[in-house]
Amino acid sequence: SPVLEIVKSSNFNISIAGPTSCGKTTAMTVCASPWGCCEVSNVDSQISNWDTSNTYRERHRLFANNLPVFFDETKLAKGYEYEVPKTLYSAASGRSRGRGTVTSVAQMEVARNITFITGEQPATSFSEDGGAYARTLEMWDSPFGVTSPETGNLVRHVSSALVSNYGHAGPVF
Repeated sequence: SPVLEIVKSSNFNISIAGPTSCGKTTAMTVCASPWGCCEVSNVDSQISNWDTSNTYRERHRLFANNLPVFFDETKLAKGYEYEVPKTLYSAASGRSRGRGTVTSVAQMEVARNITFITGEQPATSFSEDGGAYARTLEMWDSPFGVTSPETGNLVRHVSSALVSNYGHAGPVF
């Protein structure tokens, strides 16, 4: 995200999808750890989940301008599945939603972010619109290779190390 403007790139999304317990959230933790707390259960975590409002996801992206944004587990959008493609489009546009006031219109804001998304199904599967695919890089399957007891131990070790040691590389960069 910090180099999007330098390389003249548009915002885009990265969706990490695969079966349950294959390391998707840990892969996201690896991506979030340079920037700050990456423990999903911590209120200060860089990683949010999909049990949030559309306004929260928009404001979070604007607040994190020039930094990556992380939304874990699309399954938590249950009942609001239509918000997944809406988020893909709005995150890629980089602009806030247009809002009117009693006397005028609110100024729109812009942000540069790469938005990371995890779920058991690809984020683009929530929409039949081709634009969702054009705005999203999809990764399917286990980020750590074959699912095995050894891989499980590796994933737990990586996750444990990252939630204890985070937030150093991003600010230095």
